Amino acid sequence: YAEREASKLVQKVVEAEVPNVKIEVTDPSLKASEYEDAARKATDEKIKNTNYEQALAELAKVKKEDDPYGIVPLRKAQIYGAMKKSKEAIAAYEEALNSANTIETRLALANLYLGEKDKAAATKQLEESDKLAVPDPMMM
Repeated sequence: YAEREASKLVQKVVEAEVPNVKIEVTDPSLKASEYEDAARKATDEKIKNTNYEQALAELAKVKKEDDPYGIVPLRKAQIYGAMKKSKEAIAAYEEALNSANTIETRLALANLYLGEKDKAAATKQLEESDKLAVPDPMMM
């Protein structure tokens, strides 16, 4: 009984302090996510791009050792794509290939190259993605 009453008292103290608690996000990857969310919710194009730029600035602060799976270049590529900056998105996807040589990355690159009217580069990416595909045994 005493333990339950003490727990209730602690809960009341915590609830009373909640309005005074301020949480500050310091991790650049998490901060970038906050800016990305704000950009997606923004209706004004200028505000949207400002938030995307802030997200990119935060992602630039992420150290290589803090990104073992190479997610940062993929996130940059998606942001640049949302900003309609194809050349920057291509560069980010190319960087992502160093750690994320996947079919999806290759197909995204092929799509961007087609948008840039570079059929040869798009074809190369499609050929590379085909090499990564796992054959379906039912089709053999």
